[in-house]
Amino acid sequence: MNKIVSIFESGILKIHLTEALKISFGSALAVVICTLLNLPHPYSAGTITLLTLMGSTRKQTLSLVGKRYVSFGFAIFLCWLIFPHVKNIYFAYGLYLFGIVFILWTVGWKDTLSVNAVIGTAFILDQTFSIQHILIELVILTIGISIAFILNLYQPDHAIKNLVDEQIFKVECEIMMAFNDLSGVLKGTKQKEASEITIQTMLDDMKKAVELIQQYYQNRISLGHRWLLNYLELGFAQYSLIHVLSTQVDLQPVCTKCFGAAIEHIEQTALTVIDVIEPKEWLEVNSQIIEQVELNEKHPLDKISQAVLLMTLYNLREFVQLKQNYLNRLSKVDQEEFFQRHQNHGGEYAKKLIQLQNQYINHLQPDLCERDLS
Repeated sequence: MNKIVSIFESGILKIHLTEALKISFGSALAVVICTLLNLPHPYSAGTITLLTLMGSTRKQTLSLVGKRYVSFGFAIFLCWLIFPHVKNIYFAYGLYLFGIVFILWTVGWKDTLSVNAVIGTAFILDQTFSIQHILIELVILTIGISIAFILNLYQPDHAIKNLVDEQIFKVECEIMMAFNDLSGVLKGTKQKEASEITIQTMLDDMKKAVELIQQYYQNRISLGHRWLLNYLELGFAQYSLIHVLSTQVDLQPVCTKCFGAAIEHIEQTALTVIDVIEPKEWLEVNSQIIEQVELNEKHPLDKISQAVLLMTLYNLREFVQLKQNYLNRLSKVDQEEFFQRHQNHGGEYAKKLIQLQNQYINHLQPDLCERDLS
């Protein structure tokens, strides 16, 4: 039940329902049209529509339509070459499938195989290879792929984009929660606990998000939102860094009670994830804090605590520098889209990000309260 609710809340159910409606309506329509035109094997048209609609994006469907027609020529040639000369229909059909599979897999068109198997079935049942019969099969093919092409012009773009955004926000949430663990370990207020969120879990989530992003890109004509995929990769790299750092710090307890400024600075790093603190601003403060810890004069630390704290600060500098390098590579248009990513979202992880932001800024510098995600 929890899984069903999760799918519904994430919007995946809406996408699945849309696909089911398109396939059922389109296939039935193809059968009805072929029946009204008194064409043979009307259900073949329905099957062709179904298989073509499985190309889940506009660009994929357009590419598939072209390959359907070219591979139809391959299928006709093999039917003419095999079926009139091989009397055993079982052996003939097996030989046809061997030939069509070899050709289509050689040219990398595996996605056209199912339709060509349907076409081969029609020819072996009718046992006729006249020009008229070939044209009839071509008409059936055209009806099937035309309906699929028209229906696949509609895509649930808004639902897909919301799913992509939620995956992005989920990664940001997990990074911020990892910072909470790191801060607690450094303060000595908690020990790092075995988390359900592992690097492998993050990698699995990332793969799902990549599939959604690619689907979103394949449905778009314009080149907007090109920052998404690289930002997801950045999030995985940042999470991996924090995950490993927390484990290292937990293995070597330190005493940092006399260096509250460094701990506060470390906690503020989490706010760079959601742009409350700009990376450039954070990096400037980081250099100053590192200099103070290296001097170790104002609030002396023992050697081990100093080494661990410096290791943490240097690693976090790498963490934020990754974000700054990413921003430097973005165009002005992409930067505008990037900094507006949290606006007008009411999903589960969008709300969780706001809660995490409030938790952090409530015990940090007062001026941070003036900055938010909206």
